[in-house]
Amino acid sequence: MKKTLCLILIIFLLSACSPQLVNVEKKLEIQEKVFVIPDNPGRVTFVEGVKVIQLEARQWEFIPNEIVLNQGEKVRIEAYSSDILHGLEIKALGIDEKLEPGTLTKIEFIAETPGTYDFRSSQYSGVGFNNMKGKIIIE
Repeated sequence: MKKTLCLILIIFLLSACSPQLVNVEKKLEIQEKVFVIPDNPGRVTFVEGVKVIQLEARQWEFIPNEIVLNQGEKVRIEAYSSDILHGLEIKALGIDEKLEPGTLTKIEFIAETPGTYDFRSSQYSGVGFNNMKGKIIIE
């Protein structure tokens, strides 16, 4: 009888502890996949003649939401999500990319035709989804 009671108690204790162990493992897995978010979204640098712009997507905005380029410039947008799945769609330039948290997406193009081009998120992210938009101005 004592052996059975001890066995039941051990099983109970193990079952009570196992969900915590699973949660700890999941937290470690997520931490291993975390992408270090740049300190300054919207930062512009030049690398080997290419204008590099860091673009952050987060609920429910893009930072920056206005990008000014010169005609003929080679451009690389380094886009990332700092929270959940978003998208970056620039229809006029034929661009539609998913921005997954923890992943840096590099989008390269040449700013050819002057004008103003709208961009928006192409992945539904909640009630403020329609506010996720911006513009690229090529001068």
